[in-house]
Amino acid sequence: MYAKNDYVTYFLRLNLEGVAHKQFVTLFEVAIKNDAFKVALHIYLRYLKNADMDSRMMELFIYTLRDSLKFHEVKLFFVHEHFDVYTIA
Repeated sequence: MYAKNDYVTYFLRLNLEGVAHKQFVTLFEVAIKNDAFKVALHIYLRYLKNADMDSRMMELFIYTLRDSLKFHEVKLFFVHEHFDVYTIA
């Protein structure tokens, strides 16, 4: 957890002007997979749009809910906020 806090402060200091939108989406997915939800929240609130959320990202949230108890409230927020893009098969 200590290292993730260091990454958040480092991430906030980065100059991200040249980063493409698609790269932010990919970085958001990587943060979700690795339970780095502080970084993921910053990316979500600053750089992503509702249209960026897709069923693949929703699957990631569901899998991380099962695998880890960390940031459970944040994961449930994303699931509830974007439930319309989730497909139950």
